[in-house]
Amino acid sequence: MRWALIAIGLAAGVAAAWVVARPRVDPPVSGRIVNTVTSFWRDHPEWEVLREGRYDATPILLNHARHMDPDAPGMQAYLADLVKDPRAHVQRLPDGRLSMSCASCHVQDSAGRNMRPIRFDTHCIACHSDDLGSVEIDPRGERMPVPHGSVAHVVERIDGALALWALRARAESPDADDAAEPEEDTGRRRRRAGPSEAPRAEAVPAFASGAEADAWIAERRDRALRRVETSCAKCHVGIEPVPDASPGEPFRIEPPRIPDRWLTRAVFSHHSHTMLSCVACHIDAPTSVSTRDILLPGIMSCRECHSPSAGAPSSCVLCHTYHDRSLDVQGGELTIPEFLRPRGAQ
Repeated sequence: MRWALIAIGLAAGVAAAWVVARPRVDPPVSGRIVNTVTSFWRDHPEWEVLREGRYDATPILLNHARHMDPDAPGMQAYLADLVKDPRAHVQRLPDGRLSMSCASCHVQDSAGRNMRPIRFDTHCIACHSDDLGSVEIDPRGERMPVPHGSVAHVVERIDGALALWALRARAESPDADDAAEPEEDTGRRRRRAGPSEAPRAEAVPAFASGAEADAWIAERRDRALRRVETSCAKCHVGIEPVPDASPGEPFRIEPPRIPDRWLTRAVFSHHSHTMLSCVACHIDAPTSVSTRDILLPGIMSCRECHSPSAGAPSSCVLCHTYHDRSLDVQGGELTIPEFLRPRGAQ
């Protein structure tokens, strides 16, 4: 352990000396790369994504402030169901109200560096199963879950449900022998009763022909797809009808393309910062109402700790790697005997 600590100390000292002694690059590096940095706390520039005033162009509508507001409509009712699940990370405020926390959606990856991608089926469905994760397709007014991520799969699920209802209506229709037999006092044809004869918001008709059933399915299908498209538009930007659309894909949703990380030329460990609250660094997250906001902490936030006066390390190699291992080619050219052969041997 002693030698390991000494080695770490030497590496940090060499890195610090390299930062101070590193001469200016000549000729200057072209492009947006900063030409010379002599210390993190003195002249390291702001992160490029913030320095250039970029914005998040992800075609998704997300309001962090609404999700973090305990008084948002329905929030307390939703969280009352989730508070018993420790994986939901629901927090109880001093006044007794429940609130989501950042960890309700944002979870570190296995390495503790970056955050895992947000998935509707994992992070959103618990609260949004009724308004976004289902559609009213059942003629009784019940809602049916629909898959997330593929319009074609949604259409397939709706078509299957409607076909099932049409077949059920056909099974419940009167037999040919019963068709001409009127009910007493009503003049209406008799229908076989059964457990499916519960009160309905809209009865499935007894179809006289296959064409009539197809027309009913098509009308209900179009109505359901309009509801689905409206639900999708609550979060997705860029929903467009497909020209000459096939029945299997009436509209197309632009892929979200949510960035995995913003600081692509640096490494960062969320795990090393777990002693801090998320909003200690991401101070704008609780009040952000636009997906366009890039909610990264600026360099001044990092310098509060990573500076000589505060004591946290700030050498270049803490965040920057020299060799980009992601570019390594998997698989060499040697066989095992060639690899084991002594050097110089033929």
